[in-house]
Amino acid sequence: MRKSHLRRIGLLLLCAALCAMLAVSASAYPAGLDETLPRVVDNANLLTRDDAQNLEEKLHACAAEYRMDIVILLEQSIDGETPEAYADDYFDYQGYGWREEESDDITTGSGVLMLVAMESRDFWFSAKGRGEEFFPDGVLQNDFTDSVGDYLRMQDYEGACARFLEMVAEYLALPPASSDDYGGSEEPYGPENSVGIVVGNMQRNYAPYILVITFVAALTVAWLVVASMKRKLNTAHARHEAQNYMQPGTFRLTQQQDLFLYSNTTRIRRPDPVDTNSSGGHGFGGGGGHISSSGSHHSGGGGKF
Repeated sequence: MRKSHLRRIGLLLLCAALCAMLAVSASAYPAGLDETLPRVVDNANLLTRDDAQNLEEKLHACAAEYRMDIVILLEQSIDGETPEAYADDYFDYQGYGWREEESDDITTGSGVLMLVAMESRDFWFSAKGRGEEFFPDGVLQNDFTDSVGDYLRMQDYEGACARFLEMVAEYLALPPASSDDYGGSEEPYGPENSVGIVVGNMQRNYAPYILVITFVAALTVAWLVVASMKRKLNTAHARHEAQNYMQPGTFRLTQQQDLFLYSNTTRIRRPDPVDTNSSGGHGFGGGGGHISSSGSHHSGGGGKF
């Protein structure tokens, strides 16, 4: 065989090896976010192009700020699957999730996803990784379900997506439930340390109450001053006993008795006890999370609209 043929075969083998290496490296989940994936997936055509683009930009900005993947998935049909399983599997198998380092493990990655299924009128929230620390079952099932569900029932789908993102940002701005949930980091994953975040949110959330308290305190002080001045002007004193206004011997009580007129009884059914051992299920109660088909741990919550 000629040397030129051997050289060509060698080059082909080298190219094949390089392609294989590139394919292997591309199959690994990158550190941070996979920027090739859309964060607003509107398969039900519920959003205008401008609304979808605006949400996409805000999702990316929020994800970068808090190192948490955020996904909105709008589907016409989920093919008979439960919303919980569909949302979990989509997040896992499509490669979503913020990763601190490159990994081939599908169970890695942190984030939160909102699913809206038009055909079955279901919506579901699924959180994974660090997302579970900020969005446990109780938060997703109660706060998110109540607030976002109101928009969906009014058929305001863009409003529902915007409210979802707004609530995600609000919860991510607070530290998780436990200081040990930061994975050993000296600071939480937000843009500030936990003390700064708590103080900043107190100033923002309680500013209206501070104004009300200040106004009430001013009124109280003014009332005390005026009352003190009024007492100095009073020369007459009210009497609290009737005999001071009666002529002696003009009133005589000859008979007294108690008359029972009627009674009224109201009965209220005692509610059934809540099963605190529930794992969340498909409906619609809080538990301690669940395992998806990929082996990943998720928290979740949702309902019908």
